[in-house]
Amino acid sequence: MKHRLLIIPLLLLCAHVSFSQTPKGAIDAFTASTGALPTIDPATGSLSFLRFPAQRALQINGGDAQQKSMNFISQYKTLFAIRDGEDEFRLREQKTDNYGLQNVTLQQTYKGVPVYDGLMKFHYNSAQGLTALNGNFISEIKVNVVPTLAQHEAESIAAGLVTTQQLGKSSVPVKVNKSTLCIFQKGLAQGFNGSKFLVYEVEVRNDADVREFLFIDAHDGQLVEQFKGMHNITRKLYETSVTVANLKWQEGDAFPGTLDQWQQSEVESSGFIYNLMKNAFGYVSFNGGDAAMITINNNPNINCPNANWNGATANYCTGTATDDVVAHEWGHAYTEYTSGLIYQWQPGALNEAYSDIWGETVDQLDGYMDSGESNALRTSCGSSARWQVGEKATAFGGALRDMWDPTCKGDPGKVSDPQYWCANSDEGGVHTNSGVINHTYALLVDGGTYNGQTITGIGLTKAAHIFWRAQSIYMTATTDFAAQADILEAAANDLIGINLQGLSTGTSAPGASGQIITADDVAQLVKVITAVELRSATNCGFQATLAPAPALCEGANAGLAIFYEGFESGLGGFTTSFSTSSAGWVSRQWQQVVAPGGRAGHAAFGIDYQGGNCNTATNQSGIIRIESPVITIPAGTAGDLVMAFDHYIALEDSWDGGNIKFSINNGAWTEVPPAAFIANGYNNVLTSSAAGSSNPLAGQFAFTGTDQGSVTGSWGQSQINLNAAGIGLVPGNTIKFRFEVGTDICGGVEGWYVDDIRVFTCAVTPAVHFAAASAIVNEGEATTVDPSGCLKYVDKMISIGIDKAPTQPVTVTFNTPTGTAKQGATGDYIISPSSVTLQAGSLNTNVTVRILNDAYVEGPETINLSYALNANGGNGYAASTLQNFELTINDDDLPPGNYTEELLSSNFNNGQQGWKAINGGNSYHTWAIAQYSNAGFEDGSPFFFVNSAINNAYILDEILESPVINTSARKNLVLSFRQIWERQVGDFAETGTVEVWDGTAWQTLVTQNEATGNLGSLLGYTSTLTTINIPDAYANVNMKIRFRYISRSEIWWAIDDVKLTAAHSNQILSTVNSGNAARQYLGPNETAVFYDPATGNLMAKIKNLSAHDYGCTTVEIDRAGANGTPWLGSYQVTNKTFKVTPTNNNPAGQYEITLYYNASELTTFTPANIQSMGKTSGTIATAGAANTTLAEVVDSPALTSDYAFTATFNTGFSGFGLSNAPPGAALPVTLVDFEGKNTSEGNVLQWTTSSESNNDYFAIEESTNGKNFTESGRVKGVGNASVTTRYDFTDVDFNKGITYYRLKQVDFDGKYAYSRMIAIDAPSAGNIRFYPNPVQSALDIELPNLQRNWVNARVINASGQEVIVKERAVVQNGRLNIQLGKLPAGIYQVLIANDKVSYRLSVFKP
Repeated sequence: MKHRLLIIPLLLLCAHVSFSQTPKGAIDAFTASTGALPTIDPATGSLSFLRFPAQRALQINGGDAQQKSMNFISQYKTLFAIRDGEDEFRLREQKTDNYGLQNVTLQQTYKGVPVYDGLMKFHYNSAQGLTALNGNFISEIKVNVVPTLAQHEAESIAAGLVTTQQLGKSSVPVKVNKSTLCIFQKGLAQGFNGSKFLVYEVEVRNDADVREFLFIDAHDGQLVEQFKGMHNITRKLYETSVTVANLKWQEGDAFPGTLDQWQQSEVESSGFIYNLMKNAFGYVSFNGGDAAMITINNNPNINCPNANWNGATANYCTGTATDDVVAHEWGHAYTEYTSGLIYQWQPGALNEAYSDIWGETVDQLDGYMDSGESNALRTSCGSSARWQVGEKATAFGGALRDMWDPTCKGDPGKVSDPQYWCANSDEGGVHTNSGVINHTYALLVDGGTYNGQTITGIGLTKAAHIFWRAQSIYMTATTDFAAQADILEAAANDLIGINLQGLSTGTSAPGASGQIITADDVAQLVKVITAVELRSATNCGFQATLAPAPALCEGANAGLAIFYEGFESGLGGFTTSFSTSSAGWVSRQWQQVVAPGGRAGHAAFGIDYQGGNCNTATNQSGIIRIESPVITIPAGTAGDLVMAFDHYIALEDSWDGGNIKFSINNGAWTEVPPAAFIANGYNNVLTSSAAGSSNPLAGQFAFTGTDQGSVTGSWGQSQINLNAAGIGLVPGNTIKFRFEVGTDICGGVEGWYVDDIRVFTCAVTPAVHFAAASAIVNEGEATTVDPSGCLKYVDKMISIGIDKAPTQPVTVTFNTPTGTAKQGATGDYIISPSSVTLQAGSLNTNVTVRILNDAYVEGPETINLSYALNANGGNGYAASTLQNFELTINDDDLPPGNYTEELLSSNFNNGQQGWKAINGGNSYHTWAIAQYSNAGFEDGSPFFFVNSAINNAYILDEILESPVINTSARKNLVLSFRQIWERQVGDFAETGTVEVWDGTAWQTLVTQNEATGNLGSLLGYTSTLTTINIPDAYANVNMKIRFRYISRSEIWWAIDDVKLTAAHSNQILSTVNSGNAARQYLGPNETAVFYDPATGNLMAKIKNLSAHDYGCTTVEIDRAGANGTPWLGSYQVTNKTFKVTPTNNNPAGQYEITLYYNASELTTFTPANIQSMGKTSGTIATAGAANTTLAEVVDSPALTSDYAFTATFNTGFSGFGLSNAPPGAALPVTLVDFEGKNTSEGNVLQWTTSSESNNDYFAIEESTNGKNFTESGRVKGVGNASVTTRYDFTDVDFNKGITYYRLKQVDFDGKYAYSRMIAIDAPSAGNIRFYPNPVQSALDIELPNLQRNWVNARVINASGQEVIVKERAVVQNGRLNIQLGKLPAGIYQVLIANDKVSYRLSVFKP
């Protein structure tokens, strides 16, 4: 069995949350001027952290740190939306820390009453500059601060509640230790916004094994919240009281005396952590005031092994008290007196982690109980004892947690790890999720590579000081992981440059360590925080039990509804009753109470009684009811009849619950069927009697449980269609309702609050509104082809109506839609008509939104509709709700590629996740989410479960159905799930089928029965992974998966981790498809992907870069084959070519086109050869110099081993292919040949043209790699010619080896084209250089190794005229200078010669 060291702390709490509006503008302005980094706490909506840049601490007026802090609050109150006369701060603490730095804590108050954890902490550097502030500000508090209850009354209620809960195993009575009046805000620990209350925070304890913090509403005495204060092991074993008889050792006694090794460790190891905190941090004992550290060992009333801190003593059993475990428990004590972290969710995980951190730090320093251990740096799970927690605890069988790699022990090492715990158990996973913080510390100390970050460890001393400063200065009771990230960075920055005190567990302080935190150390910390994802949101997705419901119409309002009860005057006409068969039943009834959860006014409340000892004498099994008066539905009532009610659910999950019964015309009482609910139906089926429940409602549909991530509920609304099958209410009938709360033998949470019950019809006022607030349409639903034959469409009808006939027709004119979708024939949708008329005989009408199924990969898009109303002098008016409608369009187009798409992933850790149970057969037993302490799947997480091991009279036909999954155009669908199928061979042949909805019918994929045999074991925690391939033909926009179980008194079926994936795999078309071309609509600024209609194989992608509408566009492969074929001149083009034909071509169009080729099509004519994409009017086969354009092409991998070639054109569409011709315009010059060779004068290039048209000049470009070219000279062209023209050029400045050359032929209008490349291999480099080129004035020519000191120089223009002549020009130091400044612009040949050398240079003067 896997043990967990649930070493739990003590805490002070009074949680808070706010949904207030953060003054964003003020924060933005402040941070812009100061450079501060702000953090907004999602649980309060307020500024929770403000850190100023290094070297830019904020200077505040004031004589000391306290005055500066108060002045900051006064000067910058807009940062917090502080209200004068209501929100105030007072000094709570001012101290100088161990580093000599000032820290001030201010306590928030509201009208003089302290706000729990409303602490703002200010941190100053040595120059009294503000470096950071953090904490919580609770805004918009609106509570009555004068308590109705006396303090002693609240204490009595709290003590009574804890007594009835019977939490401890000992017989020691509980007592109230202290209580405080404060403002409490729910949800801060869980990270969500809750309501604010005036409460008494009451600590109830027995100084043994019970310590609870209860928050009692100071007005009505209701329990608002409760948190544990005990810190213990997973098995929840406790110690007892301190007695003289049990005193085994005290200061001054001989050591070890008669103590065994575990008792010795309890004494010595408590001294180790005492010395560590005192020596390194100047903090003396756990309370900072040198309190006695009292330890108790092995009390007879304890079921050992165990270890805990109970708020007064640390307690251990034989075999548990290793040095790290002892220090861990005392770590909880230090936490209680510093940060005061509560013990739930992320704050609780931090509480656990800090105890592990101090326990392991002691273990690495003390040299105690280390025999046979290695403290070497870790390389794998168990490679050494370093970072193992409790490895020497024999009672636990070895280490319980691993800080270096928490996953080695099943804990998360980062927030996104699948081990991250989201369930309510273990106080929200405090012992599991602590792994993230443990890993943070170990990574920071030792370093390593993790989650994409490479970290250099900063060592134990620096890390310990950072974490201690975080704990002792910054953290509050509800600090979460994101806040911890900010706090650690702030703490590290505070310590930069300080010589840190050494770490030691000995009695003598070692003094300064010489360890100094640097900016690089802080950078490593930032990497660690990124690696473990402290600032990332969890994947828990906590949700309220009751989801937001559709808005009600005007007819549901008081005064218009057929029946309305708001419980503001007692219970109105409702009556109460109860039923039970238990003699131990505690009498109770529904009653009127003040509504909880921040709701104004009163509500009816049915308590979920928390008492009972789970034995017959105190059996609390029974039902309490509240019954409505008779409600008469007037004859002639128009419209649908609806019942709605607001409620708040906090009932013991699956054991206790509430549901609704009805009676029509005084007939039998019947449960409201689940199918009748319009919104927020029953959320579960109560545990059956066969599974051990004694609740009279066992096995019925019910509301049960609490909100996720919380021990309470929140308000929501349920709506019931009273005309639905199973109810059938009609005008002229009467109806009554019963709300019933059923409880089992013992245990409870809070209860069921119900308010604003109404029965109504909407047809009572002439109010105009949309029929719904939103809808979703899938592009894949489009099946009708539009007149162009290119687009398919589907018409979505949006209903708008008026509830009652108006006195005059009402004109509804629709406003221009907003949203991300584009309106219009070339966009995503068309809407019509633009206005409608509502009147008698036409109370409802539809607006048609035509959704166009384009070929654009767009993702979800929205259309937002609204309207203006003209009553035309009548009584029609706009309703108060449903005045806007949002239509979401789900795209069905996928980007080309080979990848797996996850379409569904359901692990049920956070509720039903859209799945629904459909109850069949003859019982209420059906699929429900379950989680057991003694059975389940391998990871112990929640799962869907149906149990047929019940009464033989019950026949089950139960369906578990998924939400709708859009699988349109998806292929290679694979369904996988983990299951436990246990059957019993008997007289009923149970079956389990897995089925899929193909759009028209359910198709069976798998059938399981008795012959299948057992698959996994629920009690053995083993499951079977099942994988099923779904035929492509079943893909549709409304696919669903369902599990159907038909059984009678057999065993069970459990399902978890359901996934549906689609493997998207493209092939590239290689064959001619001219007779069946791909057709898509190519609208303005859109991108369309073209697939072969016959095979679905990929062809091309076109991105329209203009506002031009090309309309219906076809793409075809008009020629196929591998590699290249001769084309223009000496160039080649691919054998496979394309033809693109739009309806509306544009000769001056702008577009980007991508052509796809298989690797097998380019084996010899490879991407390395391809330099351009050619486009020829008509087809590539008809290419000529006059009708072909060559564009630069970019190749990239496609579909793993194939190719995509992309080019951009500014022309019309036509034929396309890939070529080795250089990019540019089509050659206006017919180049007969282009050759080159190396000579004594240089690299000589020669070329011949047979015709020229508009030819301005040739630029000679050279390259050493064949890719990157530079211009080396120019030769003037003849312009226009139809005869042979010969050209030559000598390059005298070249490198040794191969030089590549090409000609860039340039027209007079600037258009250009490239020649093919040639290569010249020179045995040595050229010995002449000239520059600059182009030249403005002076041309410098370098002539190294010249055997004469003179040359003759001539400059010749493009007409062959000598414009400069220098005879026997002197060459000084190997350099000749020629002034060209007075020459006109043009290309010039410079001839340099003497009796030994001769050179020809070409220069350009702009």
